[in-house]
Amino acid sequence: MYSLLIIKRKCEYILEVLVNPNTEHISHRILKRKGPVTPFASEPTDNLKEIIFGLMLGDLSAERYSTNGNTRLRFYLSSINEEYANHLYLKFQEYVKTPPKKITRKLSNLTGKIHTDIAFSTLKYSFFNWVMEEFYKKDPVLNRNIKILPLNTEKQLTAVSLAYWIMVRIKK
Repeated sequence: MYSLLIIKRKCEYILEVLVNPNTEHISHRILKRKGPVTPFASEPTDNLKEIIFGLMLGDLSAERYSTNGNTRLRFYLSSINEEYANHLYLKFQEYVKTPPKKITRKLSNLTGKIHTDIAFSTLKYSFFNWVMEEFYKKDPVLNRNIKILPLNTEKQLTAVSLAYWIMVRIKK
């Protein structure tokens, strides 16, 4: 077991490396990380959390690749609702790296038409983890997350969340 003195020395070394990156003896294992650094973003406001709750009752989905990881939100809307998709993008722009993209899907067997969707995703943030915890349950048989209706829905449902839930279903 490490003594407090050893732990203190290791912490001082790490702080020295982080504060003074020109240090010759930097351990690359300490500073090495996979992928780009996620930019800082402020925690969502209560209003934005209400919007997320309403959208999750509809078609919004969330992804987290590991139980220790952070969560991102994925928006897919029909191009019929392009104005609404742009409205959502503006609401979540602080958390998104790239603007919405139009995606053309294959010919639909139901309608016989080619459909176009608009999609964008937030970056992964720890403050979105509540979405995974409330709206998803791990299915041990399928080994994947299944979207569920949270137990506290009647307490969480507000006028704002209800409005955004309904807006998902309205088409021009």
